[in-house]
Amino acid sequence: MKVPFLAKIDCDHLNTVARHLRRREVRRGDVLFVEGDKGQAAYFVHSGAVKVYQLSSEGRERIVHYERAGGFFNLVPLLDGGPNPGTAEVLEDGVFYELRRGVADQLMGLCPVFTRAIATMLAGRMRYLAYAVGEQSLRHVGGRLAQLLMDLADREGEKRSGGVLLPRLSQEELASLVGTVRECVSRVLSELRQQGVVRMEGRRIVVINRPALAALAG
Repeated sequence: MKVPFLAKIDCDHLNTVARHLRRREVRRGDVLFVEGDKGQAAYFVHSGAVKVYQLSSEGRERIVHYERAGGFFNLVPLLDGGPNPGTAEVLEDGVFYELRRGVADQLMGLCPVFTRAIATMLAGRMRYLAYAVGEQSLRHVGGRLAQLLMDLADREGEKRSGGVLLPRLSQEELASLVGTVRECVSRVLSELRQQGVVRMEGRRIVVINRPALAALAG
């Protein structure tokens, strides 16, 4: 199992904890946990993909974040024992490893380096959320979507001849990530295609002019 978060930790106790991780084969549509329920575990993504989302009082879905291979999610309940901050739904078949709260407590007691790594990851998430809130309040939809597409290309894009293929996300999911509605995302994507900034490969987006996308992101 390759997880960047674990790869940075040098602690003999990790081998002990690794033996207590529960391997789970997951399928698209599986729900790992539900928003508001008591948090029991965090998850490492070995393969596949997952989204964590919240529902508004009107039933509108807002994606908090999503993770692919190498990702780690549901960190907060692991630390405070509180409720899950969102609902986790599997987007692509894969293999996840479950880290139960009790095992994590043991590891943090045995390995200060692990505790430090957890704190660093949490700080990074908080910094990202603060940045995202600022972006949504100051940028128009086109700029926010352009920035998201660049981030996806840099983090998870597949370089191909003539462009970078982005991970599979629906227009509804893209809209949720930038804080808008599907119709706005559809309109902006149509404009980007007409301008030769992106093209479609099936239902997946290919970035073909990154400098132009960066200019739109501002």
